[in-house]
Amino acid sequence: MLLSKIIKSLSKQFIVGVYFLDHESVARRIQELKSRDVKPSDYWFFVGYSSWSYEQLFDEIGLGVWDVDNNQLDFAWP
Repeated sequence: MLLSKIIKSLSKQFIVGVYFLDHESVARRIQELKSRDVKPSDYWFFVGYSSWSYEQLFDEIGLGVWDVDNNQLDFAWP
């Protein structure tokens, strides 16, 4: 789950202005929205899933389809 608003100590900035949250944190944000503690317009939620086979991903990287950036080595899927 990515969102556009920082949540103290629960988020990791993925790209400038976009933060990564785990499922539990997302559930809390949704409950806040339902209880009207926050405005829905305060957040942009991005939810999705993509998958590649092992060889497919490396083939696409080799073809230059992906921009590989080694600057975010500390970001790892939870």
